[in-house]
Amino acid sequence: MKANKDIVKEFINATNSKDWSKVLDLTHTDFIRHSSSFPYEIITNFALIDFHKQELTTFPDLEEKIVLIIEEGELVAARIDFSGTQLGYLGNLPPTGKKLTACFNCFFRVTFTLASYAKQ
Repeated sequence: MKANKDIVKEFINATNSKDWSKVLDLTHTDFIRHSSSFPYEIITNFALIDFHKQELTTFPDLEEKIVLIIEEGELVAARIDFSGTQLGYLGNLPPTGKKLTACFNCFFRVTFTLASYAKQ
């Protein structure tokens, strides 16, 4: 059986490589993403994929890199570096052509080898 943090690593890699079928395989249908930024909540794994596809229209070269990952039972915490060049609208802000880098924390609950809950 895979460690839960390895499942989360697979999830991040699938997102980076735009392997949406793999993202679906790794996430539960009732996946929920809570965030302090818009959209504040994403419900279902299909909605999550739609969010990532939309994000790619803004940052086509988007990449997320795990800096630190810790597992405690079914909970996994990850510190992730985000980078991407803003070539599309970010909300109502026009494209700048500038590279954005940011670091954020994600918390996953992995059950039945599926990532079913994430929080930023």
